[in-house]
Amino acid sequence: VGMCTIVQPKRKIRAVPEDPDDDKVIECAVEGGVDYIVTYDAKHLLKLGKFEGILIVSPGDFLKKFEK
Repeated sequence: VGMCTIVQPKRKIRAVPEDPDDDKVIECAVEGGVDYIVTYDAKHLLKLGKFEGILIVSPGDFLKKFEK
């Protein structure tokens, strides 16, 4: 199993009107079928918290989920 997968998003998503560049992150996550987006972007992405079942978390919160 590879550590990454290169995706070509087929769907345009408008989830972050304040910063349309962040929409690319959401598009790739949806296309890749991920469970988490891990980011420091508290201004926009972390504020969403979740998009179509994909949890958007900080690196610290992500590590806490798996430290046990």
